[in-house]
Amino acid sequence: MARKGEMTPQQKAFADEYLSNGYNVYQAAISAGYSKAYAKVDAYALRDKPRVKAYIDAKMKPIIAARTLKVDEAVAMISDIAMGKENKDGKTPSDNTRLKALDMLMRANGQYTDKVEVSGDVDVASILKKAKGRADKAKTSSD
Repeated sequence: MARKGEMTPQQKAFADEYLSNGYNVYQAAISAGYSKAYAKVDAYALRDKPRVKAYIDAKMKPIIAARTLKVDEAVAMISDIAMGKENKDGKTPSDNTRLKALDMLMRANGQYTDKVEVSGDVDVASILKKAKGRADKAKTSSD
């Protein structure tokens, strides 16, 4: 029997199976000894119980950290493609692929201005009033 605040052995078996079987909650519940009827209806609720979820999250954190591509690693890979270096299979990227990689690098380094930020006080009402005046003037001159 689990102490207060801890998972039961069956819950722990479920969580371990869930992590090892490719995140199939139904199969994990059955493998942990829950009935098929329970697994079909309540397996997701079991996975979302706070203690079970915390256990799964704690086990997943180092896995995710190890599998996550770091920014500097990504930039290095894109740079290699942009420069036309051979990959591990001995193939060189096509010109189109190299151009895409160059574009990605330029964007990552802030070489393009995709949007302009305006700071300070902007009197929108006076800007609209001036624009309306210009539009009215243009309309009367075209009539």
